[in-house]
Amino acid sequence: MNDEARGSERPRVTDATEERQAVSQAAAPKVDHGLVKVVGLAGASGGSIPPLRRFFSAMPAHSGMAFVVNVHFDSERVGTLRDLLQQTTAMPVLEAVDGEDILPNRVYVIPPAKHVSLIGGRLRVRALPLEHGQRMTADSLFCSLAETHGPKAIVVLLSGSGRDGALGVKRVKECGGLTAVQDPAEAADTEMPRAAIATRCVDWVLNARQIPERLLAFREGERRLQLERAANSVPSLVSRASFLQPAQGDGHEPASIAPAEQVIWQLEHELERSKLEWGEILEQHETSLEELKASNEELQAINEELRSATEELETSREELQAVNQELLTVNRALKNKIEELGRANSDLDNLMGATAIATVFLDRKLNIMRFTPAAVELFSLIPPDLGRPLAHMQHQLVYPDLLVDAAHVLDQLVHVERVVKDSAERVFLARMLPYRTSDDRIGGVVLTFVNITELHLAREAVSRAQRELEQRVDERTKQLDAVNFALRQEITLHRQAQKARQELQARLVNAQEEERSRISRELHDEVGQQITALMLAMKSLESEMPPDRSPAKWRELRATAEQVGREIHQLASELRPVALDELGLSRALTGYLDSWADRSGIAVDFLSSGIDEPRLPRMVETTIYRIVQEAMNNIYKHASARSVSVSIERRADMVLGIVEDDGAGFDPDSVSSGDPQHLGIAGMSERATSVGGSLTIESSVGGGTTVRVKLPVPNP
Repeated sequence: MNDEARGSERPRVTDATEERQAVSQAAAPKVDHGLVKVVGLAGASGGSIPPLRRFFSAMPAHSGMAFVVNVHFDSERVGTLRDLLQQTTAMPVLEAVDGEDILPNRVYVIPPAKHVSLIGGRLRVRALPLEHGQRMTADSLFCSLAETHGPKAIVVLLSGSGRDGALGVKRVKECGGLTAVQDPAEAADTEMPRAAIATRCVDWVLNARQIPERLLAFREGERRLQLERAANSVPSLVSRASFLQPAQGDGHEPASIAPAEQVIWQLEHELERSKLEWGEILEQHETSLEELKASNEELQAINEELRSATEELETSREELQAVNQELLTVNRALKNKIEELGRANSDLDNLMGATAIATVFLDRKLNIMRFTPAAVELFSLIPPDLGRPLAHMQHQLVYPDLLVDAAHVLDQLVHVERVVKDSAERVFLARMLPYRTSDDRIGGVVLTFVNITELHLAREAVSRAQRELEQRVDERTKQLDAVNFALRQEITLHRQAQKARQELQARLVNAQEEERSRISRELHDEVGQQITALMLAMKSLESEMPPDRSPAKWRELRATAEQVGREIHQLASELRPVALDELGLSRALTGYLDSWADRSGIAVDFLSSGIDEPRLPRMVETTIYRIVQEAMNNIYKHASARSVSVSIERRADMVLGIVEDDGAGFDPDSVSSGDPQHLGIAGMSERATSVGGSLTIESSVGGGTTVRVKLPVPNP
């Protein structure tokens, strides 16, 4: 099947490739397929493309061998593979077609989803089979090549994953063919090369670029061997002729010489003819080789020229596209600018019509260039007035210096503002500004007249209202001053009363403490001594009585007297503990809390810091002691607590006391100051207030109670 017959089946290649293919086919002689060396190359995925390119870049275009490439891709990638290989070799790179004759100096690429085998000297392309779930296309190609070409089969296995190709390599070697594998150190994927090497049927393990050189050397060695065998056949013919000559002196020499000479003459004739034929063949081979080299060089030169011309055309096309793109961009920009100017002009017209501001544009000669609809009424303008001097217009404004101000703005480049009226007593804010062009040149004057009649009337109304308001404010301020004066007097009196109340409360507390101290001393000194004397007398009388005659009533009276003595002592301590005056707050509270814990059976934890050295003022110590005492009484009576924590700590210019229990607690919001059950809380608060301090209580039902007292203490 020639190229024209299968041209519709094979994808198109470049013009230069088609020209090389046509010339190569015209120059190729009719070759016996049995003598064509076929090289099968196989790999897997994209990792085999770089070694393929290196292989064909090192392989001459006229090696006399045909190449079948077995790498599977989709339909689009196959075209890309042909293009990539065509860039590295001058041989035609074709897609394999079923039934096509294999010709030397050509590269056949396997189609997508197909597998290729060889039958004789033709390609056989079939749908891709599956073997054990894998595509074994390399094995199929190599095995068919071994069966059809035997010792003339050559296979090259490149980078790829899996074990495809190993069986085919083994079969080629069994048939006497040549096997080569890409060095795993160079391969991107080493599974296929290593699987083939493991069969021990590989002749060469080389880099992809070294394999063509070894193939060509092997090809040249075979050619020389064939020439040597042909040359060696000539002496054999001579020896055969010598063998036919009889020995000298056998008596039949004349009869045998003639046949021998005839044979020798024939052999010499055949030898001369063979030499001439070999000479002609060598000469034809050299001539064909030179012609092919020249044709190849011409084709390469033409290809380079075409490639240069194509690159120049591509560059020119890209430049034209760039210029065209720039023109399109500029055209779009200009179109956008025109549209923007149109929109801006429309916006300006609508703005001038909607603002109701009378505006007149004058040139440097004070001629009218443009005006808004609102200016028509003030200046009695009509469209033909454009270009006429402003001085020729009759306006309704009471503005005798209109032209003078316009000339001043144009001369001094300043703006002027004035409030003017028209004949109908309307009020306008007149503004004059220099007219600046886009290139910052002064092109005239802009006059604007804003109707501020309503604003003017509103300002007058606001001024009147402001004056009335100021008058009312003055009157109200005088009334407030009088009220403030009376209020300040009341506050002063209240503060004086508060101070007097605190002083009175402090005196009452002091008097109470003094009275407690006096009663405590009397109880301790007089009643206590009398109870003590009574107890000593009863003990003395009891000692004089016989033991068996001491009545039980007497012992009961003595126990009662002792109990009265202890209660009087406890009462005296509660009224005014002697330890507070003599030992200080910390020891006094320690003794009191220990005694309270013994009496109540409730555990007490006491902690004090900084209250003994130096000691707190006497009034502060007394206040803290009484508040702790009252809090402990409340806990004993109402809290049902299991434990109590008391801490007294001095901090800079204050002393902080905390009494905390885990008892039943209560709702502080429900406490009434007049409730007799909560008079103790009011008393604690009054005691803290009497020395300038404060008392807070935190409590919740079932959550215990915390009493905090803060009293000021001067720095020592």
